Amino acid sequence: MRRLAAVLFLSLPVAQSWGQFQSPDLVVNGSFEEVDEAGMPVGWSHWLKELPEPDCISVDETFAHSGKRSLKISHR
Repeated sequence: MRRLAAVLFLSLPVAQSWGQFQSPDLVVNGSFEEVDEAGMPVGWSHWLKELPEPDCISVDETFAHSGKRSLKISHR
């Protein structure tokens, strides 16, 4: 019983440090801070062949959760 308690006690620091590893960010430019010459977010594209309106997808600088920009999707 003492041996089991000792093993559990000694493995506690290892188990705690396991959760500290960072996973890679899977979303490229998720804050929309980087834009190209056309004003679209770098690393993002639309899946429609043609957009219904020229300005239906744009980067908006008036509202943002964190940072300076957000993505605005509108349909009129």
